[in-house]
Amino acid sequence: MSEIRIEDGTINYEGDWLSSDDITQRIQEKMESGDMKFAGLAAALEELKQAMESAYTIAVSITLSRDDYDRLTEKGGGDDQANVMKAIQQFIGEAAQPAVPPPVPDAAEKEEEKAEDVVIEPDQAKKVIVKCSKCKHAIEVAPGVKDIECPNCGTSGRVKPMKPEAKNADKNEPKHQDHFIG
Repeated sequence: MSEIRIEDGTINYEGDWLSSDDITQRIQEKMESGDMKFAGLAAALEELKQAMESAYTIAVSITLSRDDYDRLTEKGGGDDQANVMKAIQQFIGEAAQPAVPPPVPDAAEKEEEKAEDVVIEPDQAKKVIVKCSKCKHAIEVAPGVKDIECPNCGTSGRVKPMKPEAKNADKNEPKHQDHFIG
């Protein structure tokens, strides 16, 4: 996967930041000169096209106190847009901006990627937040819900109530477990 700058619609191809027009022009130049080796350029053009089709533009105006602005530039440097992008990515839990969304797994892959069981106290009456075991996305779960699916990556799993003996695990009390013999 190539490095793509969504904000200006360019892709890093062999060290140059190229727009789709730049890539198209290079392909045309190669064809006119009889050089038919432009598969790499065509692949970069397709990758950039897919990334731009899946991109969303959000116009934001933020007012910060001078102290908050100074802290923002201290942590991220002098580029305000890059600082805000880093903050958004950190907030949504992504390490880096994806150029193209990951492929959607089919049903068989989803079955293989079951989320780990999540433990919740049985006496909790309010909604709780659990993290997806795959992408770490926060998921709000209502009381009584047992099967969940991550809205971010589609991984599914089962929420299980915490067993009472797990609460007393650090005490020196004998543990009792019911067994089913069938």
